[in-house]
Amino acid sequence: MIESPSFLYYFLAVVMLAISGYSLLLVANTGRRFQTLGLDVEISHIAMGLAMAGMFIHRWSFGPNLAWELIFAVLSIWFLYATFRSLVRFGVHLPHTAIHALMSFTMLLMYWYPAEQMGSMGARSMAQLTKGSHLDPGISLLLSVVLFASAIFTMASPNRGSSLFGTHHAQAFVTSVVERDDAQELEVVIESVRSLSAPWAADGAHIVMAMAMGFMVLLMV
Repeated sequence: MIESPSFLYYFLAVVMLAISGYSLLLVANTGRRFQTLGLDVEISHIAMGLAMAGMFIHRWSFGPNLAWELIFAVLSIWFLYATFRSLVRFGVHLPHTAIHALMSFTMLLMYWYPAEQMGSMGARSMAQLTKGSHLDPGISLLLSVVLFASAIFTMASPNRGSSLFGTHHAQAFVTSVVERDDAQELEVVIESVRSLSAPWAADGAHIVMAMAMGFMVLLMV
């Protein structure tokens, strides 16, 4: 078990709630940006942020675990379907929906194998857990590596916004605007870069979420 000072858990919980709030703003603004592109990712970030805040600070959690498990099971299936659809449409590549499928499944594992918290317990009392109920260390390490790698890849990628809209969709949107030389729509794109819906901001939310989730997975060992 990795031990950390309690203030770190409060800090991470607040950050998770902030990402949920940010994603909620993006959902409200979806119709003004890329239509419905990225809506599924934004919704998943809302759910992940709220759920993880409750995992870091137990008294901030709400709702039955079964409801959250159902939500993340549905999101896992949806993103797997979206990944398959992207592969069929664009050929062999790494769809952005693949990492979100993994993240949604990881959230399921967090409810099945809750981590102990400093000063409070997770979704279930650790005293009630059986000896074999901890997540296998190898699986935990693998998930953490993939999540941290996703954060690093997103940080280094020149395709801003690809973590939310997908590389193909984001490039196609900007290219179509430039080819039409639509000054008004170009102004909308420029304005979006200055707003909360800027691609770099969306990528930043994904980076923080992936890193926090990777940290939480390590706590599940």
